[in-house]
Amino acid sequence: MDSQTLLREQLVSGKHIIDKAVEDLSDEDFTVRLPGDGVFATWIFGHLAVSEDWVLSLLTGAEVRLPNERINQFEGDRSFQQEFDPATLPSRTEALTLFETQHQRVLQSLEAEDVSQWQKPTPDQIPDVFPTSAPSGA
Repeated sequence: MDSQTLLREQLVSGKHIIDKAVEDLSDEDFTVRLPGDGVFATWIFGHLAVSEDWVLSLLTGAEVRLPNERINQFEGDRSFQQEFDPATLPSRTEALTLFETQHQRVLQSLEAEDVSQWQKPTPDQIPDVFPTSAPSGA
């Protein structure tokens, strides 16, 4: 198996695990904060969608597709500490759709990616935790 196929299978498998973990959660469950300084499911899915949208825009040159309202709600590590008016949060279905849409974009981009370019440095805006465009271990 090549690295590109392995990464695609890992992404699909991870998505399946996430889907199973939240399938029984209600709309209300999605807005309940976890203990301590924990986040809530709506924030997790919104943050993943915003992060994937941003990284794809940097790596592929594509436009950021999510609306500014969602970017402002879910970008960065600080946004989960904000208090949100529940009326401004996406519903469970909307949060999952945001994530699913971005997940599909990631998979499509992976299929179009030139694997020979994976060792080039990532754009300057991407934190050093991701030193190359390559998946871990590729």
